[in-house]
Amino acid sequence: MSDPDPPADWEARMAAVEARLDALEDPPAERQELGSVGPTPTTPDGRWWIVERLANDPGANEQRNGVAGHIAFGGRTVDGQAGETVWQVEQAAADVLDADLDAAASFLAALGHPVRLAIVREMLRGARTLEDLRAVEASGTTGRLQHHLRELRSAGVVTQIRRNDYALRREHIVPCLVLIAAASSPPA
Repeated sequence: MSDPDPPADWEARMAAVEARLDALEDPPAERQELGSVGPTPTTPDGRWWIVERLANDPGANEQRNGVAGHIAFGGRTVDGQAGETVWQVEQAAADVLDADLDAAASFLAALGHPVRLAIVREMLRGARTLEDLRAVEASGTTGRLQHHLRELRSAGVVTQIRRNDYALRREHIVPCLVLIAAASSPPA
């Protein structure tokens, strides 16, 4: 079976993708200051500062496949071992809806077990040894704990630093915190 011809707007789509990749490689100045921490920007009523910023972004209203808008999240954490982690993401809503669901499902499935989520919560406090993780409630036997760690490593959530020493991958610290916060507390 041969591949179908590319869509008529294929070149325009590819140019847009290349422009977005260039923007990621050379982010605007305001997005390069990820390490700086200042006052939290707010609207006059003290709420919705991120929503207003996204609404005022001219690119945020571009509609594609019936969807317009952007989503954004980020955060800053500091722990004694990993130091400061500052991370933020902004994506077009249409890009999120077009994303590879296999990768998302693997990541979410790894976090979808209560023991694995408890392990991740413990690792959000810093790297842990296998012995430290045995103290996680309901972790079970060492073999059961290693099974959960294998699942988390397979999904790319956790990395093994050296024998019996584990840590969250740095790029997953803030997303894990965001997922736990979103799932455990209703929006204000």
